[in-house]
Amino acid sequence: MNRKMMLIINPHSGRGLTKIALGTIISKLCIANNNVTVHFTYEKKPEELAYEHADKHDLIVCVGGDGTLSGVIAGVVKAKASVPVGFIPTGTANDVANTFAQSKYPSIAAKKIMKGTPRAIDIGEFRAGGIAAGQTHTDKHPDRYFTYIAAF
Repeated sequence: MNRKMMLIINPHSGRGLTKIALGTIISKLCIANNNVTVHFTYEKKPEELAYEHADKHDLIVCVGGDGTLSGVIAGVVKAKASVPVGFIPTGTANDVANTFAQSKYPSIAAKKIMKGTPRAIDIGEFRAGGIAAGQTHTDKHPDRYFTYIAAF
């Protein structure tokens, strides 16, 4: 296939599953002749990584929990990029993966990303409180995006 792929990994998600499965995940994604760039969330937040690099890749794959996925999607939306996002669930609850009947096994999830077709999901948006419509948002009151659960 030879796609440019970015892998955003949260090594602290779940109970260490990410660290255990990392070699298998990367090998499954590279086997299809993809050019994979790896970023860890201790470098920057998932949202920042996705925002900065979304337009440079054909596919972003997120490895982590629901929060990691939500951050990656928020970054892609903020970047106004149309890049597909794959999700390999390695979190504690994995509510999003359960909702979409996604495999809880990282190797199977990686394989499905390589063979699957993208599908659209709904993205929610929080507007910064106290800012009237038409006014400019600031870093102090940015819009927030979410994929599954909104909390404030």
